[in-house]
Amino acid sequence: MHYTILIVDDHPTMRLGIKSILQKINPIIYEACNGVEALAILLQQKISLVILDIRMPQMDGIDAAHAIRKKYPHVKILMHSNCENYHLINQLIEIGVKGFHCKSDTNLLQAVEAVMKGQYFLSSELKQFVSNSKKNVKPIQFTSTETKILALCAIGLTSQEISNKLGLQTSSIETYRKRLIRRMKAKNITEVVDFAHRIGKL
Repeated sequence: MHYTILIVDDHPTMRLGIKSILQKINPIIYEACNGVEALAILLQQKISLVILDIRMPQMDGIDAAHAIRKKYPHVKILMHSNCENYHLINQLIEIGVKGFHCKSDTNLLQAVEAVMKGQYFLSSELKQFVSNSKKNVKPIQFTSTETKILALCAIGLTSQEISNKLGLQTSSIETYRKRLIRRMKAKNITEVVDFAHRIGKL
């Protein structure tokens, strides 16, 4: 069976490497360097599978996955990226992404074959953190207070200013911020806010 595959990655060398691996199954291959280009190709070509990186300019893999699932629900998506944020991976699976292959793994062909058969695929290092069944994926939830704090962080308020607005101790706001950063495995509160926006929690 011949597959029509769209490789979406902003690094030409990575696209070339993926193409060389895929040649073993002799697919028809298209390439894009971001989500905007990917959607333009999907509009013109009948694509079976999109191999999608996460971090890209203009439109990253998260926004692209959402757009593809909405406009082209029949197209299968295999994320091919670094394994950085397990919460994010769960959310991508929840919206209909069929698999997540870490760039450090060498079994890309196995991942492609599994996804094309309608199976879920997760790189081995992810299985202990992420459910491989969409039914068992637990969406990220924020408490009411956490949501209020994130919304105020999003408009640039300091912990002191948030404390004044919510009637909480500044130390409590700082504790909430640190806890959110730790729970989301983020580098800072800005990343948490960005993630909350992406999954529709803000």
